[in-house]
Amino acid sequence: MTDTKLQNIFAQLEDHEKRIRVLEGSEVKNLPKRKPAHSSKKQTRNKGDDLYPPIQKLHEGSFFNDAKIDLDVVSELQKKLLTRKKPLRASVVNVLRKMVRDGSLERIGVTRSEKTAIAYIKP
Repeated sequence: MTDTKLQNIFAQLEDHEKRIRVLEGSEVKNLPKRKPAHSSKKQTRNKGDDLYPPIQKLHEGSFFNDAKIDLDVVSELQKKLLTRKKPLRASVVNVLRKMVRDGSLERIGVTRSEKTAIAYIKP
């Protein structure tokens, strides 16, 4: 390689390094400031909606006269707008299990599309 080719390569390398420094500098400026590790405020989690009252409304109506699986309950809560956001399936199941323990619902096995699922029905 000749001296002119080497000088061109070094010039390009210097140009790339300048661009990298500019980009890294601007990225550091745009990053949000970090909170101190020892924050005096204790962070609290958002509490979810209590699903017992809306499911109880469904129970008081005629919804559980037929056997319903947990997905039916989730879609009915969402359809009737009894909760602010779509309830989690696990949370609905927890409430349904509690209602089974209280004796207001019974668990039965139903077959849907060749699969056995657990359904809930009024006793």
